[in-house]
Amino acid sequence: MDTHPFSNLDGHSYMRLTTFRRDGTPVAVPVWFVQHGDRVYFTTHPNTWKVKRIAHNPRVEIGPCTMTGKPRGPAVPGRARRLDDPAQAADAKRILYEKYRPLVYLVEAVENLQKRIGRHTERFMYEIEPA
Repeated sequence: MDTHPFSNLDGHSYMRLTTFRRDGTPVAVPVWFVQHGDRVYFTTHPNTWKVKRIAHNPRVEIGPCTMTGKPRGPAVPGRARRLDDPAQAADAKRILYEKYRPLVYLVEAVENLQKRIGRHTERFMYEIEPA
């Protein structure tokens, strides 16, 4: 029996996040994620297309996938929203970074280099709740 709404992601490192264009066309991308309670969290840069699509339509589908986005199981519906509260965003980021600790050091090194050359933008944290 499923213990939480996103049990399809249990044991996986990547999820396939599907957002929807204005015309309804689905667009799927692999992202890092972390489950916490009945929510799923992910991070992304503010200038990505998925951010624009979620701003227009918060409906998403999420399912496990490979690093390249190949599905590894069924997708389930959800609703995404940006975490605007700094404390909530910091908590979600901490939980996400704990899951990916070895890889986070590499990401942070690249982001520090980007800061030095003026090309860095802060990441947004997103929460997905069951639909």
